[in-house]
Amino acid sequence: MNLLAFDIGGTSVKYGLVDPLGTVTGSGSFPTPPSLDQLLRNICMVYTELGADAAAISSPGAVDSATGFVHSVSAVPYLHGPNIRELIANTIHAPVEIENDANCAALAELELGEAADINDCIVIVIGTGVGGTVIKNRTIHRGAHNSAGEFGLIITDGNPDTGDRHVWSYYSTVKTIRHAEEEAGLAAGSLTGEELFSGAASNRIYAKHVGRFYTAAAIGTLTLQQSYDPERILIGGGISARPELISQINRYIDEVTGPYRSAFVKPDLRTCRFRNHANLVGAACHFRSLHGELL
Repeated sequence: MNLLAFDIGGTSVKYGLVDPLGTVTGSGSFPTPPSLDQLLRNICMVYTELGADAAAISSPGAVDSATGFVHSVSAVPYLHGPNIRELIANTIHAPVEIENDANCAALAELELGEAADINDCIVIVIGTGVGGTVIKNRTIHRGAHNSAGEFGLIITDGNPDTGDRHVWSYYSTVKTIRHAEEEAGLAAGSLTGEELFSGAASNRIYAKHVGRFYTAAAIGTLTLQQSYDPERILIGGGISARPELISQINRYIDEVTGPYRSAFVKPDLRTCRFRNHANLVGAACHFRSLHGELL
């Protein structure tokens, strides 16, 4: 069976054929369309070109995988309201399953990656925003309101004098880049993540915003470790490709905890094995858990 996975993100839609071992072939991407109709047309075009037999969807938002609806809010507003799974299935005339993007990343690691040998872990995906998944006893914990894993809403800093508050998603990779662009007087979209993080050593503005990124990551991961105490915390998203990511977060954890360091359980931090393909692989894992390897 040629199972085609799509990962719908705030800026682009990635896709690829995924085999049962998690190998991705025929991968590519297109900019996230401005409308649902265009998204459906693009999905149908890629599906036809790659000769797929079924589709697995990784979507932002509070996905009800049982019904196919996407609740809450996300960076792709038109996903909320209609039955996305049904619309895609009717467009490509084939079986379709849908799951939350962070849950997909977690499923990939749980089945084939860095969580295959443990029972409890947390997966954090940092990109346009910050999302994630709690895995308890090797099962995704969805919560009473289907919103467990909304880590981007953790309040990471605030000014008691002004009342300003910032949540973790304010310091996501994409938003950190935008904040640096604004302060540096650069045109929106002109600065890349590679330029920002690599240039932090020599550029004062870049260094400030990269520091804020890592401070928020340290506070967020510490909060999750102390509240849930998982065996491991995995970090995915494009930023996970940076080799210094884990050591830098650990460094900032030491700075944040300061003299109280010994009172904290330090997280066992690792990057997701599948990195930018994690959501594609996890969407395929979700599909196969419901349908088996063959239609």
